[in-house]
Amino acid sequence: MTARGFGFVIRCNMQNLYMIRTGAFKRIAAAAAGVLFGLGAALGAEVTAQNAAEIQAALDRGDDVALVKGKVYEVNTPIRYQRNNQKIYTKGARRISDNAVLRVTSPEGGQVINGNGKSGILLERVTLDGNRYNLPPYPDGGPELAWFGGNGAKNQTIRNCVFMNSRTWSTFKLHEGGKDCKIENSVFFGCGADARGNGRFRDEKPFKWGDGISCAAERSTVSNNLIIDPTDVGVVIFCAPGTVVKDNVIASISRESLGGINLVDGLGFYEMDKGRADPADKDAMRRYDYRGVEVKNNLIDSRGARIHIAVPMGATVWVPRDKRVMTFVGAKILDNTLAGGASAYGFVADGVDGFEVRGNKSVGKHSGLADGRWDVLCDEPGPFLFNPEYVENSKLQPEFKPQKRSLQHLLRCNHGPLQQGGSPFRGYRAYSYGPEEARAVVQTAYIEMLGREPTAEELDRDARIINEHVIPADQFRWMLMDTPEFKSKNPGIGRNQLHDFRTGKWLKAIDAAAGSSDWKAKDVYEAAFKSMLSK
Repeated sequence: MTARGFGFVIRCNMQNLYMIRTGAFKRIAAAAAGVLFGLGAALGAEVTAQNAAEIQAALDRGDDVALVKGKVYEVNTPIRYQRNNQKIYTKGARRISDNAVLRVTSPEGGQVINGNGKSGILLERVTLDGNRYNLPPYPDGGPELAWFGGNGAKNQTIRNCVFMNSRTWSTFKLHEGGKDCKIENSVFFGCGADARGNGRFRDEKPFKWGDGISCAAERSTVSNNLIIDPTDVGVVIFCAPGTVVKDNVIASISRESLGGINLVDGLGFYEMDKGRADPADKDAMRRYDYRGVEVKNNLIDSRGARIHIAVPMGATVWVPRDKRVMTFVGAKILDNTLAGGASAYGFVADGVDGFEVRGNKSVGKHSGLADGRWDVLCDEPGPFLFNPEYVENSKLQPEFKPQKRSLQHLLRCNHGPLQQGGSPFRGYRAYSYGPEEARAVVQTAYIEMLGREPTAEELDRDARIINEHVIPADQFRWMLMDTPEFKSKNPGIGRNQLHDFRTGKWLKAIDAAAGSSDWKAKDVYEAAFKSMLSK
C-alpha cells in the first residue's frame, strides 16, 4: 500500500469511525509506517565517503554519497551509479571552491563518472578533473569524462558542477534514450587541443579536440552553463527533440572552437519516417527530428580565439558531400548573441526544414575564409548566411544573406598547411590570421597573462608578428611568460605550467564572481574576465 493509498483508505465514508473504534486504524497506520520505512531503506542511506572505493561501495549498496568539502578524490576507474534516484554531492558546499574534486590519476583513466540508464539521479557541487596536463594523452579519443542519459533514464539532474581539462572527445554526454535530463549552472574549462595545437599536452599528437556538452537525450535542458575553451564544439545537439539550450556562454579565450552550438548531426535513433528509405541506400535522403529544440539567449564569444561556425544548421555546413543525405526538421534559434573580434561564420543554414531563426544578433567581427569543399571556394565569413535551395518552410530573420558560392564545410582545419620544423606544434595547422582575429588573440593574451591591455604599439607589433610567423596563441603566451613583467608577477611559473596556471586563475576568478548565491553565466563570465585586469 502506498502512502497515497493509505490516505484514501482512512477517508472512506463511514468506515473511518469503525476503524478508529476497533483499533483497525492503529493497525493500518502501523502497517503503513512499516511500508514507508521499507521504502526509505530501499532508497538507501547517506554515506560520507573518504575515497573513490568508498564512493563506489556506497553506490553498490544503493546508498547516496556525500563527499567531503574541498577534498581531492583520486579516481582510476569510472564511478557508476547503481540504482535510480541516487545522489552524489559535496556536503556543505556553497560555492565552486568548496567542491570536492574527483580527479583522474591513472594514464588508463578517462571517464570519471557514469550515470548511464539510471533515472532520478543527482550530481551536485562536484568538480570533475580530467588532469589533462599531468597525464599522457588518452589514445583514440577516449570515453566521455562524464556519461549520463541512456536508455530508460529520466529526470537526471547535474548542477553547480565543474568539468575541467578532460582528456577525451567529450567532456559531458547525455546519451540518446534518456529523457527530461538537466545540466545547469555548471562550469566547463578546457576541452581538447585545437587545430593550431593550442591546449595540447606536451606529448600530444594532432588532432585531439573535444566537446563541452554532447546532448542526444530528448527533452533535455542545458541552461546557464559557462563553457570556456572547447575545441570541437561548445554544445552539440544530436537531434534530441524537445531539448532547450538557453542562457549559456560559450567562449574561446585561448584555443579555437570549431563550433559554438551545433545542429549538424543526424542520429538513426531520431530518424523520421523510418522504413521509407532503403537502409542499404547510402544516398537516400533521410529526415531527422529536431522538433521542439530551442537554442535561445546564449552568448557565443570568440574573444581570444576563432569560433569557426557559431551556430551551424545542416550537415553539409560541417561535412561536405556530393550527394545530400540529411535534412533536419523543426528547431528554433532565438535571441542569441555573437561577440568577439575573432569571429568567423555565424548563423548558417543549409539543409533544414521548418526552422525558425529570429531575434539573433552579432556584435563581433567576422574574418578568415574557411576551407570549404576541395573543389569549390566557399563564401566569405559573415553573421547570417543560408542556402535558399536547401532551406525549406523556414522563417529566417531579414539579416540572412543567400549564399554566393558554397556554404559547405565552413571549417578552417583540414586543408591548410602544417607547422613544420622543430616546433612543438609540428603537425598542427599553420593558418594565417585575419587582421581582427590576430588583434583579438594578442589583446586577450595580454589581459589573461599580464593583467593589462597591450599598448597600441604592442598590439600592432604583436598582431603583425603572430601573423607573419603563424604563431599559435599558446606560443604567444609563452613569449609573454618569458618577459620580466610576467616573471615578476608570477614567480616560479614555467612554460609547462601554462594551462595549470590558466585553469587556476580562471576558476579563482569565476568562484569570486559567482559567490555562494545563484548566478548568471553571462554576468559571471564578464566579471571574471574583467577581474583579470591588474592581477
